[in-house]
Amino acid sequence: MGSSSLCLVKWMNCGSIIIVSNMIRRGEVKELKKWCKNKVEVPVRQPEAIAVYNRFMGGVDKLNRMVLYYRVFIRSRKYPLRFVFHLIALVVLKSWLEYTEFQKAQKSKNSGFPGVPSKGGRVSDY
Repeated sequence: MGSSSLCLVKWMNCGSIIIVSNMIRRGEVKELKKWCKNKVEVPVRQPEAIAVYNRFMGGVDKLNRMVLYYRVFIRSRKYPLRFVFHLIALVVLKSWLEYTEFQKAQKSKNSGFPGVPSKGGRVSDY
């Protein structure tokens, strides 16, 4: 077994953000501009681990937000049953997110649903 090293980063943004990464050993610090309350851009130093997290966090945060909005309420004291319903909710919500992404990709390819003619088009054109 090789030795693994971890990088612990604490960044003060609106609150304290702590990230542990085994991918980034020693990250670079980048300058970026952030809007302040008085509507002025202020230069801020951001660690590379935070930048990588922000680049790839979109799907996970969207799924967590949807799980909170569309919670499956089950009144049971049995933990496995609650766990199974939580997994079912995750599967349904993830499939919904994949479906909406697929529809956006299809809409960008052609403006319409498959088999349905767009404005001024005929069914025989497809």
